Amino acid sequence: MLDDVLEELLGRVEGCRAAFLLGLDGMIVAGSGEGGREAWELAAASYADLTRRAARVNEEAALGVPAELVVCSAAGTLALRVVRSDYAILVALGPGGSLGRARFELRKAAERLETEL
Repeated sequence: MLDDVLEELLGRVEGCRAAFLLGLDGMIVAGSGEGGREAWELAAASYADLTRRAARVNEEAALGVPAELVVCSAAGTLALRVVRSDYAILVALGPGGSLGRARFELRKAAERLETEL
């Protein structure tokens, strides 16, 4: 079920290079991407850490729990959507990938996965 939801997300987002469910401890739980899972382990761990740090900052500033984190560069975009307090979905888009569509599909996938976790 987890892999099915992530594969659907990959197929629905133009320019999507990877889609992973990860624990906010940084471990990849499910998913796939260009270059294989191992190629994305460092990114997953780093973005999980960044999400935990952003949550602490938001808490101190009374801004609430962050739902998304998006980082754009010339080489592509990484978007992370929190599923629950301990899980998130991370997608990687190549240059020209559809960020708006990715955010929409991330929201839908997070709702589906929340019931499975």
